[in-house]
Amino acid sequence: MTQTIYLDVYFGFNFLMDFLVLLILGIIIKTKKHIARTVISAIIGGIYATIVLMLKLEGGITYFLTYMIMAEVLIVIAFGGDNLKANLRNIAILYSITFLLNGLLNLLYFNLENKNIVQGAQNTYYGKTNIFIILLVGIMVCVIVKYGRKKILNYIKRVGNIYTAYLFINDTKISAIALRDTGNSLIEPVTKKPVSIIEEDKLAEADMENMKYIFVPYNTVGKSHGLMKAFVVDKLVVNDITTEKAIIGIYKGKLSQNNKYEMILNPDILNK
Repeated sequence: MTQTIYLDVYFGFNFLMDFLVLLILGIIIKTKKHIARTVISAIIGGIYATIVLMLKLEGGITYFLTYMIMAEVLIVIAFGGDNLKANLRNIAILYSITFLLNGLLNLLYFNLENKNIVQGAQNTYYGKTNIFIILLVGIMVCVIVKYGRKKILNYIKRVGNIYTAYLFINDTKISAIALRDTGNSLIEPVTKKPVSIIEEDKLAEADMENMKYIFVPYNTVGKSHGLMKAFVVDKLVVNDITTEKAIIGIYKGKLSQNNKYEMILNPDILNK
C-alpha cells in the first residue's frame, strides 16, 4: 500500500502542534513574551520537521537533535534564554504538554471516528486526524492549563521533590517517602544542624528504648514556642547523599493526606 505524504500538510501539522505546545507552555510559566516569537519558533519547528522527513534522517544523532537541541532552541526563540535549571524545567513541562496533547488526540480519534467531526484525508500522512481535531484539543488544553495552572505546577513541583530516605538507627534500617520542603527551616539551636521530621509510626521497627532525646523549639501558625521531640540517627541517606548524625524530629500523626509522604526533609540535607 502506497502512502502519500503532502509536505504542506506535514509542515502545517507540525507548525500547529509546536505552536499549541509553546502557547500552553507560555501560559504555565507565565511569560510576557510577544506571541510573534511563539509563531516564529513554531515555523522553525515545522521547517525542521519537514527537512528531517525529506532527507529521511534517522538514528541517535537525529533523535538527540530533535528532542533535546531543537526543543531547547524553540523554547529560547519563543521565551528567551534563561538559566540551566529553568531551561530544564521548561523542557520537562514541554514534553508533559506534548504527551497530554497526543493522548487527547488519540482519545478523540478513537471515540469520534464514526462522527462527522472526524473526516477524510484518507490518503494523507495523518489518516483521519484533521486540523479541526487538533484545534479542538488545543483549545481544551489551553482552558485546562489556564484554570488549573497552580495545581499543575504544584504537582510538578511536589513530584520533583519526593525522595526515598533511609534512616539507620542502631542495627535497623528504615525507609520513608520524604518530601523536600523548602519551607522547612527548622534547626537545632545548639548545634545549628538542620532538622527533618518523620511520622512516629515509621519508627515502630526501631529499638528506641534507650534512645536519648532532645527537644527542638519550633513555631507554626497558631502555635508559637512549641517543643518537638527529636533524636539523632546514626546516618540519613537521601539521593546518595549521606548525613552522619542527622537530627530527626518526631511527629505524632500524619504529615500528608493519602500517605503521599511520611517524612519532611530539611532542604539543607540535599544542599551539599
